[in-house]
Amino acid sequence: MINQFHRITSQKIRIVVLSKIRMQLFKMGYEPIIWFVALLWLGLSDPHANTNFSLCPLKNTGINDCPGCGLGRSVSYALHGEFSQSFHIHFLGIPTIIILTFRVCSLLSTKFFNPHSIHHKQKETIWPT
Repeated sequence: MINQFHRITSQKIRIVVLSKIRMQLFKMGYEPIIWFVALLWLGLSDPHANTNFSLCPLKNTGINDCPGCGLGRSVSYALHGEFSQSFHIHFLGIPTIIILTFRVCSLLSTKFFNPHSIHHKQKETIWPT
């Protein structure tokens, strides 16, 4: 009986915690998550691999010199420490990493650590007349 109560209580706590996390993510928007996952994906992918699968519509039509694909490969090379190859493929690869990292950090710090953020409760001030 006590185990069943403990299991039900822990499930309720888990549901409440997950719903609070979902609400916080919904309030802050999905932009920092999308940028973080994109950088993580490019960091974990192999820039030397020549795969036939691509989401790029230009590459799927046969155009191999897509600036977006070059930027993605450049970011991937830079995240793997091959900076000269990264600069050779696209000169904006390293600045892209810096800009996206700064963007993710600024979004997260604004949402979580700024007391004047629109997502925190603001106290009403009453001005004397």
